[in-house]
Amino acid sequence: MVREEIMKYNATITSIGSYVPESVLTNEYLEKNYDTTKEWIDTKIGADNRHIAAPGEAASDLAYKAASKCLEKTDGKIDCIIVSTTSPDYKWISTASIVANRLGLKNISAFDVREGCSGCLHALDNAFTLIESGTYRRILVIASEVLSRFMDYTDRTMPAFFGDGAGAVIVERCDSHRQGFEYSYLDCDDSIYDSLIIKTGASSQYYRKDNYLNGDIYWYMNGKDIFNYAVKSFKKLVEKISNDTNISLSDIDKFIVHQANKNIIEENFKIHSISIEKTNFTIQKFGNTGSSSVFLCLDDAVKRNFIVSGDRVALFSFGAGGNFGVIVLVWDGKGGCS
Repeated sequence: MVREEIMKYNATITSIGSYVPESVLTNEYLEKNYDTTKEWIDTKIGADNRHIAAPGEAASDLAYKAASKCLEKTDGKIDCIIVSTTSPDYKWISTASIVANRLGLKNISAFDVREGCSGCLHALDNAFTLIESGTYRRILVIASEVLSRFMDYTDRTMPAFFGDGAGAVIVERCDSHRQGFEYSYLDCDDSIYDSLIIKTGASSQYYRKDNYLNGDIYWYMNGKDIFNYAVKSFKKLVEKISNDTNISLSDIDKFIVHQANKNIIEENFKIHSISIEKTNFTIQKFGNTGSSSVFLCLDDAVKRNFIVSGDRVALFSFGAGGNFGVIVLVWDGKGGCS
């Protein structure tokens, strides 16, 4: 939606932070120990390294560390926590409530969003709407994934794709309209809901002995379906921006795209004649970290001054469940409203 249609207040990101585990899984290790090669990984994926959570290190631990970096730059006051994750600590309680407890935050709303790799944008859109409607003044949005817990390390492809990590932003009410959120659109292609999935562990198929034997406890991915869906969804998002707003692709200074696969990003930019110089790549550092990849990529871009105050930035994501979306914002490099 165009933000001006519903906004009572403006909303902007005033702080950002990220965290990745210390342990690194390299292409050299994968080539030595699995049926794969560095050349295949570089050609098909574009990842050099991926960070792997330590035993006992859960999504809430990564989220807490990323959030702590965000809160260092503020007075610590938060009205709400939203966590995007497909790898929560537990099934029946939100990871957000665990993070709130770890941070010592009391009397606040805390809930999870579970929308696959695009979950970070769904969480952000929730935050924008809650801020703009006047419900809250400051919201902590976190995306945290420990995808390595669900990898079949006898598979030559999946471990090469995915890593663990967390990113966090603070979304805050702002009176100024010179920066902040301009546009969002979220969608779902439900025809590919089972093309990236863990089949076991919920009400449809609970844990049984045969689930372990046939590999249903691990991530399954139909790579061809996901690639085609990513190209189709990116096209629709580009068209929605053009049709719904006065913003053209040339008006967008920087593109932060879900780091699913370097080839997907390059193909989409080629199709739509977008300069590859306008985007940031972190897949080589972290691999595909699911819903946290956009925040990790954004934080990296800000730290390197690739994104500076006043830049119009488009965040794109797509992934499991067929969910995809885009958010356009003007970056506030001052870390606050002015």
